[in-house]
Order: sequence, then structure tokens, then C-alpha cells
Amino acid sequence: MDAYFVYADIANHLRSAAYRWDIDEKDQVATTLSFMFEKLQCRETAACLNGDLASVPLMLTAEETSCGTIGDTDVEALRALVAPSSFGRGEETVYDEDVRKGLEIRAAQMHFDLDHAVKEGSTVRDVFQSIAAQLQLSLFPAQPVKLVFYKLALYEAGGHFSAHRDSTHDDSHHGTLLIGCKARGEDPYQGGDFLVTTSNGEMPFRIDEKGWVAFYTDCEHTVKPVTSGTRMSLQFDVYLESDAVARPHTVSCVPARDVKEIDYDDEGESKAALEDSDDEVISLGNFSEPISDGADRRVMPFLLRSFVDKLVEVLRVSAQFIIPRDDEGRARKKRVRTSNHPQTIILPLRHLYRGRALVSQYLKGIDKLLVDMLEHSEDVSVSMHAVIRSKVRCDEDPAMNSESLGLASPDVTLYKTIKEPVTIVRRPTYDRKFIRSKPFIEHTGNEPQLGETQYLMGAMFISLKNRIVSTRTNAVEGETLSTASLEVETAGHIKEKVADAEEDLIPGEEGEDPKD
Repeated sequence: MDAYFVYADIANHLRSAAYRWDIDEKDQVATTLSFMFEKLQCRETAACLNGDLASVPLMLTAEETSCGTIGDTDVEALRALVAPSSFGRGEETVYDEDVRKGLEIRAAQMHFDLDHAVKEGSTVRDVFQSIAAQLQLSLFPAQPVKLVFYKLALYEAGGHFSAHRDSTHDDSHHGTLLIGCKARGEDPYQGGDFLVTTSNGEMPFRIDEKGWVAFYTDCEHTVKPVTSGTRMSLQFDVYLESDAVARPHTVSCVPARDVKEIDYDDEGESKAALEDSDDEVISLGNFSEPISDGADRRVMPFLLRSFVDKLVEVLRVSAQFIIPRDDEGRARKKRVRTSNHPQTIILPLRHLYRGRALVSQYLKGIDKLLVDMLEHSEDVSVSMHAVIRSKVRCDEDPAMNSESLGLASPDVTLYKTIKEPVTIVRRPTYDRKFIRSKPFIEHTGNEPQLGETQYLMGAMFISLKNRIVSTRTNAVEGETLSTASLEVETAGHIKEKVADAEEDLIPGEEGEDPKD
């Protein structure tokens, strides 16, 4: 029997049923919700052209001298400062050219003159401010966005970086911004494709001085080998925090916006996206290679609302009291019981987070949209916890195969707050987001990820708020009964109601009954 766990060091408590729930592939409620969940897609990358970037000067801190501009970078002036690039492998810092071959200059050795005029009426500060505003609308709507210069990465012929995720430097660090530089006196580099893996597949980008590319930190990405020339990029960390938090090397910060201020058209695009920016949003066809990640910038509002409504419906139906009645229809008061349908829906987050970043203010993409809507719901409560998915596979006897989801912390108090039974929503494409360690240890950016800085899988735990009751009089006996706010139904009718919803929503193969 082969068994593996997301975090092997806490596998022991997972073996106890006290902190985990089995994933039932035949759970029709979960299948219905999983189908709807799969339809909710949000952009995980953004890319824009910006004609002003090429004129931004690069300054060497020690000598206070210029090494050219983004569009005309003096590579020879940089060579005295570059150092080999390391990467994180689990809790270790490693230099291994089979994984990463490249050079870099850290932010302490370079800086930007933010007050330098790149054109009449526009400074370097303004250029970065427009990028931050565009990035906010693209990936972090309504959240504050701060851009902090991290390093310059340089890859020459043969340079590359295997698939990895970026190291996070704080709980509020959730994005990466890249701006390419053009080497002075050289032809454009060849090779060096930049590939980002999103929920919609692998998306290729070209990093150059014409624009910028941004993505969430937990998106796996790769730098393919450079075949000729010099590939350079400026890397900025994207923090979801205001100016009240001071950070060295900050180049721009835009405050949080009220989500009501963001006006979207019928296709989910922000009408204000380019109002205060000279940026041109890149779409399919701008370059010879596709750069869109294939998802709508914003999830369709009606799909999001329909999904939340279905979550509420499932929980409300499940919470109804089933009141047994005798042959004459009279209630048997002393035998009140509840249904076996789920009292809690466990919904895995699409993205990965540090443990302490599992709070609403730091969520990304569809996670943020869903939690915001659920937190404002009058019907349900939602909490988030780090979870672990375990899987047991037995090649000799497939009947012994199993999967389960458990709390990452064996906290009895926390566990007791989760209403039983539960249903676990699955998402087929979510597998690529799972972290598995021992035997697999992922590569990260420059630093190792230790303890609470490691990426974790999280989940929303959704249940009804205090059960709403209404009073109903039984005309036969003249007695008052407290029942769920929905009309009291028999157990059979509850099952029929859920089955009807499943029949409408469960996807099936062409020509097959969806329920088969």
C-alpha cells in the first residue's frame, strides 16, 4: 500500500478520524456543487503594455550613478554587482544549476529616482503608480496594493529556472510583478520563455521592456533556457497593505477601494481600468504568442450569485426538522430528529497561502470574491482553516483506495465548532495546486520556506447561522410547533428536492444520464 500526505510530519494526527473527513466521490451534493464551483473562473495573471517604461532610469546605489534605462540597460556596469541566484528547496537554500542557472542584483544595490521626469508632466513615480492601479483592478480589486522592488534577475545563454513558486516575504505578500530590460547594444534575447501555470493551463509570456507581467505568488512558473542574448527582468513584490506599513524599496502604493466604486460591464470587465493610466491592456493577438490566461478578468456576477444561492439552499434544506407523523397526520412531538444531509460545506480555496494569511484581507481571486459574498450573507457563516488532503492508494486492491481532508492543526476546540455531517466540494483541476512533500519537495524563489512561511492549502467551512425558526399551529391538535423557517417537509420530499437540483446541474458525458 502506498500512502502520501501533504505534510508528512503531521500525518500521525491525520490517522485519527477525530480530525478528518473522508472524501466521498459518490456524494451527489458535492458533485453538484463541484460542477458549479468549476465554472467560477478568475484571472490569475495580468499583462499590460506601457510605453513609458523604457525611459525609466536605473540607478546604482553605491556610486549613485546611472546604468542606463529599462529600455537601454548597461549590462557591463551591472556585472561587478551580480551574484549567482539561489533557490529554496524545502527548508534549505540551494545553489544547483540543474534547477536554476542565473545571476541577480538585490534591491539594496539598485534603486529608482522616483522624481525623475520620463516625459512632460509624468515622473517615474507616476509610471509605477499607474501600474499599481492597473494591477489592483486586474488581480486585487478593492484591496490596497503596494509595489516593492526586490531584485534584478539576469539570465545569459543557458540560463533557466525550473518550475517553482515564489518565496513569500510576509503574510501580506501575494503577487509578483516583472518588467523586462533591454540590454544595450545587443539584439533581443532568444529563448527564455516565461511560462505561468494557472487554473486554466500553462500560459506563455515574453518578458521585455515594452510592458509588465504580474501573477499570484502561488502560481507555479518556469523560465525556459535562454539560447542567445541577455534576458533581464526587474522583480517587484506585491503586498496587500497600505502606506501605513513602511517597507524599504517601495516604489508605489494605491489605497483600498470600496468595491462599489468599481463599475463592471456585462462581461465582467472594469470600465475604469484605463481611466488614469496610459497602459494598454494586452489581449490575444497583441504578440505572436498568447498572453491571456483564458479566464475572464472578473467572474460573471450571476454565476457567483447562483453558486452562493445553491450553497445556502443545500444547507437550509439539510437543516429542516423532519417531524414524523402518524397515519392521521398528527405530529409526534417527542421524536423530532434532523436530516442526515450536510450541516457544513467544506470548500477548498483555489489558491495557497501562508498559515496566518488565511484571512479575508489577504485572499486572492475567486477566493476573495466568494468569501466577501459569504461574509455579507444573512444566511451563512464562513470560517477558514488550513487543511491537509491525504490519499491512500493500493494497487493490489483498488477498493482500499481512499482520500480524506483533515484540519492541519489537531485542535479539539476548533473541530467541535464544525457541524456534522459535512460535504466536501471537489474541483478536478485543483490537483495542480496541492502541495505534496516527502517524497516531493517543491522549489521556491530565492529563500527557503520555513514553518509558518510555507504555503498551505486552506478551505472555507460554511454553515447556516443560528437556525431561523418560525411558529406554526397544528389545527388538528391545536398545538404550537417550532420548525425550520422553510416549510416542514417529510424526509422523502427533502431528498427529492436535492435530487431535482442535482439532476439539473450534474454534468454528464454526451449521451449519458448525468446521474449515472
